[in-house]
Amino acid sequence: VLFLSSDSDSDSANIVGFLECLDLHIPDKESKERSAGWPWFVAPDTCIHRPYPFELDTEWQTHLTSIRVSLNNKKGLLKKLEIGRKGLLELLRSLSIREIPLLESESSNMLFYCALYDLPAHEINKIAGDEKNDFRVAMALIRDSLAMVGGRTLQLCTIRDLFSRHPTATEGDMTKQKECTLSADTLAYIMVKTGIETFLFHNEAVSIKKLRIAVEKADQVGKTKYWKKYGWVLEGGLDEFRHRCTTSQTEPKYCGLAGSRMCSSSKKQSEWITGSLVFSFKAIIGALTLSAGLSGMWNCMLPLMDETLLLTASELDRVYGMKNSNRGKSRTRGPRS
Repeated sequence: VLFLSSDSDSDSANIVGFLECLDLHIPDKESKERSAGWPWFVAPDTCIHRPYPFELDTEWQTHLTSIRVSLNNKKGLLKKLEIGRKGLLELLRSLSIREIPLLESESSNMLFYCALYDLPAHEINKIAGDEKNDFRVAMALIRDSLAMVGGRTLQLCTIRDLFSRHPTATEGDMTKQKECTLSADTLAYIMVKTGIETFLFHNEAVSIKKLRIAVEKADQVGKTKYWKKYGWVLEGGLDEFRHRCTTSQTEPKYCGLAGSRMCSSSKKQSEWITGSLVFSFKAIIGALTLSAGLSGMWNCMLPLMDETLLLTASELDRVYGMKNSNRGKSRTRGPRS
């Protein structure tokens, strides 16, 4: 874990734990040359405001170059992945509240191809050991790393955002709020509502089709509840919603969410239905983080996540009947003496 400081007000202090999640070559104490990847240990090159310097990391460059060469010989596969990559970035740019980097470097392209190539686990096991499909296994392994990075960075940015939005929230309150924002139901729902799932390679998988049906049902139930509250779940209606949003969003889009689940069911969706989409979402976030830096990633993701960060813990209790599973963590935030 590294503690980094920055000139930016929004990133004045960051505890970055995602760096150690990457299975990258990290030089030993005797090898602190830039060519050996040493920039990981200095603030300017730790993915806060800029991409990871892949050109300085021989191991990553070798893997990404090998995948690029293999994809160039698989024109059909490459074409579909490129269509997905371009579509995804166009969508994110259309939603972003700030300018998004071009993200057109070869390394960035390869990362997004890996993130979008949602090869099922049983197919990976089937082709393991087949030299003709080595590049597919390599893409799956990189995708694992991207999902790990994405999961950590999404959690980091979510906690930081909740901390600034709800200054009086206790530790237990923030745990509940984070649980709602980062639950499998929430992330999978966002994937479908925004259309991100359509850019995945296997975008017509059975689990995705079932989730689309679940999202449609949840929206039908949720819309009824929203209209009873003048357009939103709180009495203030749309005026209160717009007051709380930090983006330019003028009305709720996620009416099918009820805290940490979809409002068409009293239980969360089966992991079999949401698991693959949640993993893909995190892989995409990992690709964004390494391609645009932590700040760039959150500029892309905040318009998608903003609506899930608006309610306080007490409001989640009142509106959705969420029980506090962290009663022993109701102490106030801050350093402990």
